[in-house]
Amino acid sequence: MISFIRLVLRLLNAVSEDAAAAFLFHLIAFPRRHVVASCRTTDPETVRRITFDRNGPRTAWQWGTDGPLVICVHGWEGCGLQFAAIGNALAAAGYRCVAPDLTAHGHSSGRRARFSDFVKDVAALQRQFDEPVAAGIGHSAGGMVLMAATAETDLSVDRCVIMASPIAPLPAVEMVQRILDPPDRLILRLQEYLGRQFACTWPELTAGALYSCCAASRMLLVYDDADTMVPAEHGDRIQTVRPDALSVRTRGLGHNRILTDPNVIRETLRFLRR
Repeated sequence: MISFIRLVLRLLNAVSEDAAAAFLFHLIAFPRRHVVASCRTTDPETVRRITFDRNGPRTAWQWGTDGPLVICVHGWEGCGLQFAAIGNALAAAGYRCVAPDLTAHGHSSGRRARFSDFVKDVAALQRQFDEPVAAGIGHSAGGMVLMAATAETDLSVDRCVIMASPIAPLPAVEMVQRILDPPDRLILRLQEYLGRQFACTWPELTAGALYSCCAASRMLLVYDDADTMVPAEHGDRIQTVRPDALSVRTRGLGHNRILTDPNVIRETLRFLRR
């Protein structure tokens, strides 16, 4: 199947670069649901399923009923329930933690999604609560989405925790290059397309524009040395544009277990309480 898609992409490109680019953008717009095991399980004793509106109902998960509001944003092919360990810990510490299932993810509606959809989801969730957001936690691409929401919408957070998030959608571009091997011109078109989803140019994204735009917010960067999806070097690059950010570096957790590690959760709570 991959060989066939590669062939179609190259044939289209030989006829029309615009057609090939449109086909490529279409291919990458369909996330797989429930790829992460934690998206399929939850403890009904500690979490409550809620809905918010953004061109139709969307699902979110809430831990705690009172206290400062913390919004957690998952990444591509993730879900809100990935934050269960963090949500339970925050609720026990007196916070109210809410994690949406973004468009076409988890239990929310939709089949196609773009990063710009996720930004609108986060903004819609915040509008429904209509109260200050004490902190935002973003995992993987969710960190980029959280930062874009603070820049492009009315969302304002006092503290941001960025966990295993890329400085730009470089992992997405690298995956397309590795699997589909498109011509260089199509990669440039893809970079431009992804930049527009964050209201940036591609050079601005790779220079850290998403993370420098919220200088008023305090930031904690959490990365793992064994993460092969988003290498820890992304955190180092973000640190160059946010030298004031605090940093936690873990070993052996990889990309997703960073969300359930007791030491990471403890450092997150310590940061929120500063």
